[in-house]
Amino acid sequence: MTGVTYTELARVGSYPIVQHSQSKQLFVAWYNAATRQVVRGSLATGNLADAVIKVQSLVDQGMQGDPRPYLKAAGPMTLRMILEAHRPYIAKLASAEAEAIHIAQFLNSDLADKKVVTIVPKDWEGLRDRWLAEGKTIGTISRRISTARSALRRAHDNGEITSFRKVPEFRTKNHMRSAKPKGAILSIAELARLYDAFEEPHLQIWYAFLLGTAARTAAILDLQLGSFERDPALVMLNPEGRPQSTKWRPCLPIHQHLAPWVEQLPPGRAVTWRGRPVKSVKKGRAAAVTRAGLDPRANSYSVRHSLGRFMQRKRVDREQIAIWLGHIAPPESPETTLIYSPYEPEFLIDAKRATAEFVAEIAARAKTPLLEPPPAVTMMWQLRRQRTKRDD
Repeated sequence: MTGVTYTELARVGSYPIVQHSQSKQLFVAWYNAATRQVVRGSLATGNLADAVIKVQSLVDQGMQGDPRPYLKAAGPMTLRMILEAHRPYIAKLASAEAEAIHIAQFLNSDLADKKVVTIVPKDWEGLRDRWLAEGKTIGTISRRISTARSALRRAHDNGEITSFRKVPEFRTKNHMRSAKPKGAILSIAELARLYDAFEEPHLQIWYAFLLGTAARTAAILDLQLGSFERDPALVMLNPEGRPQSTKWRPCLPIHQHLAPWVEQLPPGRAVTWRGRPVKSVKKGRAAAVTRAGLDPRANSYSVRHSLGRFMQRKRVDREQIAIWLGHIAPPESPETTLIYSPYEPEFLIDAKRATAEFVAEIAARAKTPLLEPPPAVTMMWQLRRQRTKRDD
């Protein structure tokens, strides 16, 4: 290849670390006396700190001459290397976006370039304290650290590192008991005011399915015509082929107040804006919360909390509530299989009845139609059907 040069960036022992002029990847170089040539071996990184640690590990072992047979064995040695090697694994997870954000937070921390074997509990404690000082909750910090813990375990299981010290868990049971709800608790009247404050049809659709299922927003934004079955009437909140995560997406029965929305739903995603799937409703939701004069903390969790409390007042069995909200997976014991089978007539019957009453009470206080799609939604869906016919 013409025009390629290598620039020396650092030297560790007798080994120069050089950078490829085009790819910017780093190589370790050495002189081969037999061929009288300078030879280079890839360090599989473009990060100089990572490259230095890799080569230093070889020097520490007394390596001389051709280091290539030992480069792979040297493996990732810093937390940065471990997390970067973890990316292909998390890309396949349902929580990939959140995991990637967690990795980014670590890569910006002072732990990133520390050797894994040198990281001790006080390092994690220091990072925890810095994040707490930035206003992060212990729950957020715990979720971030769980990503690093998973990456380290995976690297150890794959033989990429020989050992690492235990990564502490900072979120105790007392923290979980005392944690504040993620969203403001809203009354039936306030939930109705919020619905009336949504001006755009795609937000009305999102909120109607939220009220009718209390599903997490990510699950609602994944809904499409194929997510629904007619006989029996069910909504599959977890798309086919998507692995379930700890935030379980249940299959729920469709109650009578949600049915009209499902019946009019055109092909494609349920929640779209200008013909494209919606990725986030945060801005629209926040604007509606402001227009409605509600607590700024009001969000989708407000509906989940409110429905959960409503169900408790209606004496719904706690296990049904937990399954409906996706807090637990349906039990698998033989005694409960029939009770929690989606194709049984009594499937989540009490939770279904309570949710229908919940929606009816909100509809009775709202000015915008809720028991069936309002005119703006009906018109948008009609236009979508017409465009689909033209395209066909």
